[in-house]
Amino acid sequence: GSTADWNDNGTLILNVSNVPSTLANVSIVFSFVLSNALEPQSSSPVLVSAALEFAEFPVPIASASLSFPHEALWEVANGTDPLLCVQPVFVSFGLNQTSHVATKDNNLTLRLVTNVDLVPGSVVTVSGLTGAHFDASTVILVTVPGGNSGDQLFAANGAGLGTASAINEAVYLTVSEGQLLLANTDYLLTFQLENPPFIQSAP
Repeated sequence: GSTADWNDNGTLILNVSNVPSTLANVSIVFSFVLSNALEPQSSSPVLVSAALEFAEFPVPIASASLSFPHEALWEVANGTDPLLCVQPVFVSFGLNQTSHVATKDNNLTLRLVTNVDLVPGSVVTVSGLTGAHFDASTVILVTVPGGNSGDQLFAANGAGLGTASAINEAVYLTVSEGQLLLANTDYLLTFQLENPPFIQSAP
């Protein structure tokens, strides 16, 4: 593929070569990959300019602002605008139990609300389940009435049993292919574990 250069002030410089002069009034579209900022930020104006090499004297084309689509992406307003960055967070979350008796089965209900969509392959980790025992490394998720079928986000094809993985006192839930955990949507699901054989406070 073709290459371009970045300079120190964040400008992408492209040198056009071997292009026939008949390309006037023809749209040229290309794409490139960059890394987003490490901190949240708004999208700022992006300018394009050019200099035509005409004989020995460059002829400038004045800079102009590029237009942005201003469309939502993963439920973030104007998320398609270049270099708009947000910090994904849980805007609301919670966990409650059905038993506080040592060694007894305990159903934990998880509540999740995020500020961005979580796409397939995204992993939600519930850690700090001190002393919890799981019968198997695969945890079955159970539907909660009014919970927007949160368990089905982690079921193959969004149908059947939702599952998670239990490893070292933590539960890992992976959004299944074809599913989308929507932003600003209240999801509930339940999973079971066995309480530890000793008395403790909530972690």
